[in-house]
Amino acid sequence: MKRFFSSPKLTFILLILLASLAIIGTIIPQNEPHYLYIEKYGYNLYRLLKIFSITDVYHSWWFIGLLEFLSLNIIICALNRLKTCRQTLTKPRQLGYFATHLSFLIILSGGMIGSLWGFKDNLYLKEGEVRHVPQTNFHIKLNKFWLEYYPDSKMIKDYKSNLTIIENEKEILTKTIEVNEPLSYKGIRFYQASYEIDVNEKFHHFYYSGLQVVKDPGVWVVWLGCSLLMLGLIMGYIGHIGQT
Repeated sequence: MKRFFSSPKLTFILLILLASLAIIGTIIPQNEPHYLYIEKYGYNLYRLLKIFSITDVYHSWWFIGLLEFLSLNIIICALNRLKTCRQTLTKPRQLGYFATHLSFLIILSGGMIGSLWGFKDNLYLKEGEVRHVPQTNFHIKLNKFWLEYYPDSKMIKDYKSNLTIIENEKEILTKTIEVNEPLSYKGIRFYQASYEIDVNEKFHHFYYSGLQVVKDPGVWVVWLGCSLLMLGLIMGYIGHIGQT
């Protein structure tokens, strides 16, 4: 049993499974209203996706279980290596080895923190509309939305929203956002994700700004793990050069 849990092959299999599930979670939209899934996939397939938590992959018990299983596997592998390498632990190559393993655990922990205590949602607002932000005590208002075009062309270059955060009936923060330039407030980011055009009964066009609302408290933990991973790889490389 111990040999099974400390097997590098098990590490590889778990990583492949997690990567496959992450791809599924990227292809199939997550945490959308049920009617959108029914409209796109049909009721029977939606029920199947719901049963296996495919519509919320990163919060499913089996995805979190695989992360915990991988964490246990990495810990046992590292401890086994520690027992056989105590005399050389101060050498850069061995330090790099343990820093790399520790970084994986930190990255996994950051991912689990984001999955358990973070969220991702979508809001669609028209100009002048105020909406409550999910899982918060404040609101957001769309002051203005507009498109920008390339010179002498009808091709869209960018689309932007001017937003205001309202908390306790007071305007706290106003910022214009665009793609890849979000508004951040209290650990929550508002990304310019999309827009929609609607037409009223008088054939007047008006726009809805599509915002993606993201809270990921584990992102800094993941960055810490990535930094330690780079350090571990550098130390391992230095140790390898020193032995040649």
